[in-house]
Amino acid sequence: RYDATVPLHVDVLADTVVAARRRVRQVRSSLRGRDPSVAAPPMLLDINPALSAAPPDALAEGIAELRAEGFGIGFDGVGRGFGLDLVAELEPDLVTIDTHLVARLPADPRARTVVGALCDVARAVGVRVCAAGVTTTDQLAAV
Repeated sequence: RYDATVPLHVDVLADTVVAARRRVRQVRSSLRGRDPSVAAPPMLLDINPALSAAPPDALAEGIAELRAEGFGIGFDGVGRGFGLDLVAELEPDLVTIDTHLVARLPADPRARTVVGALCDVARAVGVRVCAAGVTTTDQLAAV
């Protein structure tokens, strides 16, 4: 019993999208197979920066394949691990401002510059933005 309109967020590394996307697809089929009378929830893959090398072309190919399977795509840790060029080129459904960047927003004009640039790019290509780890009223006001 769940609200089938609320996406299930699944964190994966960019390395996983490049090297193990077949396994990621299995998550969706496993959810479908558990009870055919209950619809699987929509899924959003929150893709975190790579631990090793995730070449942009291979990442783009992996994202395209997973999108074709019905996954939503989110970039987590934007501003620390993904460049704005990838946000513009790959147009994820959602980008998440990194927790460490959120923590710096109230007092650091450089952090505000990075977030402003991210929001400008996201707005230009139609990508939603969210912030992770907002814990103070100052951070909320800055966001």
